[in-house]
Amino acid sequence: MILQVGQASPASALAVALVVAVIYLALIRFLDMNEKEPLWAMAMLFVLGAVAAGFVTLLVPSRILVLTPDPPAQIRSAFIQELAKFLAILAGVAILEAIERQRGWSEISGLMDGVVYGVAAGLGFAVGQDFIREILSPTGDMMGLAVSPVTSVWTTALSGLSHGLFGAIIGAGFGAAAQARSSGQRFGYPALGFAGAILVHTIHQIIARGNAMGGSEAVARTWFALLLPLAVLVGIGLYALGRERRAIREELAGETENGVVTAEEVAALQSFGAGQARYGKLLTSGDFGGWAGLRELQNRQVQLALAKRRLAEATDPEHRADVQAEVESLRASVLEMKQTLASMRSTAAKGANAQ
Repeated sequence: MILQVGQASPASALAVALVVAVIYLALIRFLDMNEKEPLWAMAMLFVLGAVAAGFVTLLVPSRILVLTPDPPAQIRSAFIQELAKFLAILAGVAILEAIERQRGWSEISGLMDGVVYGVAAGLGFAVGQDFIREILSPTGDMMGLAVSPVTSVWTTALSGLSHGLFGAIIGAGFGAAAQARSSGQRFGYPALGFAGAILVHTIHQIIARGNAMGGSEAVARTWFALLLPLAVLVGIGLYALGRERRAIREELAGETENGVVTAEEVAALQSFGAGQARYGKLLTSGDFGGWAGLRELQNRQVQLALAKRRLAEATDPEHRADVQAEVESLRASVLEMKQTLASMRSTAAKGANAQ
């Protein structure tokens, strides 16, 4: 197929969407300073979000999803899209919980974890939606207007940011459920996140679209519509990171006696600069195995701190028993990892002396 200037192939559209998504995911992963979520888990939520977008785009008539100034239509469109994201995130959480039952601890420990996974699913939704629409209308036109590559990148960036933001609101509900003190809260927080995403999505569409469907004015309204919920999400992230730092400081203090952490490790876990300095020292010396092992160890230590905080706040006896078992599993895992790292260092030192 010969493409005209201003047109884009499905492959190029997918490439643009993936590049934008990778940039956003890298940014979110960087901001998740205390405990990095596994790349495989983030990728899983991304794929689930993309699959959900595919089902919505292919199965729901376009006239239902079309963006018009009519508020009822925008509410309906927001509900369908956020329901798809909610189900994708729910499926991801269910898979993570199944893995949790096998190894003894969860990857979702609090608000920040839920936000990260929600963003991943939202970005996947944006990529899947843009790609499927490009396949269905591969001429590069939108409402009869040619879409340039620059415009494609710009609109994809906005789409990724908005869907990532809405997904983060849903994810925050699941993250809050991980910290819940009762069964009612564990079911209520995800539902609240779902409702919040529908509300924010609807308000965003009403403000962003208005009575116009294009032009620089529409882009300006789109950004304006994103600023307020983005500010709220940043506030949630800062609160979550601060809560994690307090848990690290308070819950790991009693673990120094049994060798789970040292005073130096607790200090490094609370300081972004100190932690990066330890990583940098290993990387510059070429000890990539030690670097990977240290990152995994510190993640596990933070997971232990967050699990202990959840145990201290749990009130339901059955839930307390589950969290107590998680704490014990994490403690044993940390000690095992420290022994492995010590063995690796000993072997490396012997090799260096032999040379």
